[in-house]
Amino acid sequence: MLVYKGLDIGTAKPTKQERRGIPHYMIDVVSPREKFSVSDYEAQALPIVKNLISMGKTPIICGGTGFYINALLYKSQFGNVGANDEIREKYEKLAEEKGVEYVHSLLAKVDSESALKLHPNDVKRVIRALEIYEITGKPKSTQNDKQIPRFDFLSVFAKMLPSIYDG
Repeated sequence: MLVYKGLDIGTAKPTKQERRGIPHYMIDVVSPREKFSVSDYEAQALPIVKNLISMGKTPIICGGTGFYINALLYKSQFGNVGANDEIREKYEKLAEEKGVEYVHSLLAKVDSESALKLHPNDVKRVIRALEIYEITGKPKSTQNDKQIPRFDFLSVFAKMLPSIYDG
C-alpha cells in the first residue's frame, strides 16, 4: 500500500524524517485511483533493484506482501498471460450475484486441481485461475509457474549471518 500517494496514515508509511539519510524506493508512485498489479510493481521495482546491485549495494526489500516481494526475488510467469479486465469484471459480477461458491464451482469444472487448492473466499485467485483458463484454454494448474531465483540472494544472506551473530 506504500506505493499509493496520500495513503500515509493507514499504511504506517515512514515519514520523510524517518527516511532521512536512507534512500527509499517505491513509495508514493501511483494514485489510489489507478490500478496497480504485481506485474506493475515488478516492472517498476526490478530496475531499481538491479541498479542498486550493479552499484555494489544490497537492497533491502521490506513491506508489502510476500507475493510482491517474490515478484522481485523470483521469475514467475503468473499464468503466462496478462490481465483481462473484461473477464475479471464478468466473474466479479457473478460472485456478487450468485456468490463466491458459485464462481468457485465454475473453476472446479475447468480446473479441479486449482479449485482444490483455493478456498472459495479467495475470490481474486479463483477469478485469476478462471481468467487464465478463459484466455488460454488451459487450466492454470497445468501451467509452469515455477519460481526461478533472479538473484543469488541466499548466498548473500549466508555471508551476512556470521556478522549478525558476532554482534
